[in-house]
Amino acid sequence: MTRVPVFALLLSTLLFACQSGIRVPADATVIRNGTVIDGTGNPAIPDGVVVVQGDTILAVGAPEDFRIADGVLVIDAGGGAILPGIINTHIHHGAPADLRRTFLVEGVTSVCDLGSELSEMDEFLQEEGEDGLAARGIRAGPIVTAPGGYPDGVYRTHINYEVTTPQEGREGVADLAARGADLIKIAVDPSWNRENPLPTLSLETVRAIVDEAHAHGLLVRAHLIQPPPMDLAVEAGVDVIEHLAMPRWPSREEENRVMASEDPVGLFFDRWAPDYQPRLEKMAAQGTAMVPTVSALIGGFYTREDPTQRESWVVDILLSIVRRFHDAGGLLAVGNDFNNRNGTERLPLLEIEMFLEAGLSPLEVIRTATGNAAAVCGREADLGTLEPGKLADVIILSGDPLADLVDALGRVEMVMMGGVVAVGSRGAGADGNGPGA
Repeated sequence: MTRVPVFALLLSTLLFACQSGIRVPADATVIRNGTVIDGTGNPAIPDGVVVVQGDTILAVGAPEDFRIADGVLVIDAGGGAILPGIINTHIHHGAPADLRRTFLVEGVTSVCDLGSELSEMDEFLQEEGEDGLAARGIRAGPIVTAPGGYPDGVYRTHINYEVTTPQEGREGVADLAARGADLIKIAVDPSWNRENPLPTLSLETVRAIVDEAHAHGLLVRAHLIQPPPMDLAVEAGVDVIEHLAMPRWPSREEENRVMASEDPVGLFFDRWAPDYQPRLEKMAAQGTAMVPTVSALIGGFYTREDPTQRESWVVDILLSIVRRFHDAGGLLAVGNDFNNRNGTERLPLLEIEMFLEAGLSPLEVIRTATGNAAAVCGREADLGTLEPGKLADVIILSGDPLADLVDALGRVEMVMMGGVVAVGSRGAGADGNGPGA
């Protein structure tokens, strides 16, 4: 896709800013008549306007800010909501364009694949499937791990990239970068089996991987499911932690006593996981982000019609971790650990619902699925928000996401990707009598 030169784009944006009631150029597309939620966390713009030129967002504002020239293509949002495209930040084996097309149809304009075979990497460059444009693929390729480590040590998935020493770690990152990796995924956890733990990367090797990745301009994202590896990841400078590290659980007898207390969640953290809150605060202070994939971990407990007391308690604890990290100022992003081999949701609605249940506001959750999501995928410069200079990935929802986010995200009316309407049309037509004309 052709990009607007940066200098010309900046000049154009400055011209917009310096004029009152700017006349939108004839070759632009205007999306209007909807509440604009830009993905930055800023308040919504009622009856907002998004101006797109080529593949790029030119301007965003209120109707009175613009004058629409004759012949400008106008897309009517029909009183719905105008958002950035959703980014699913944690999937696997998402290379096929036909599969990524199914993401796009649901409003997911980009997917971040954190574990695929080397042979799959080039497939992510295919922009279209049989039915049309496909969601953008951001790829890590195989997972850098210790010999015999996670994930192949558990799943035999053939996506290990095994290294032993810091030098091998650096060479591995350089190799993956040369093959087109957009970021680096590592595994630093011995997995669930505490009696026979899998081999893991050393602190020195992880540091070397992080240093080499950053030298190539790539983020490092680390798989872990136990709390101790959080310390290694933070100390080594890892950018993003994947999944919620599961605290040490008490015995069933002690569990019952905790659940019978007036504050079972608070007592659990005070008595059984007193080091967890400091870990979250250290992560947040250092700028280490988190993609908790909480729906993949306990979605079955959360959605059960008649959960046991223990299942409800476990859900409350893990959602409390999400809330505590958010309240500490940590950057959260939405990803649901999609794997086409087990049919997880493409649009991560359950993850979004669980973020809401954790206590985030709809506006905050939208940010975790757009602006924050772009940041953890290393694409905050050009994706994730409706701001001048960003790629024009835009969706229109027929509902009100600030009143019922899950319902609204389930009613996608139009998807624009890179300035191209890929799904729906939403009343597009030429109009010279639009807002402020």
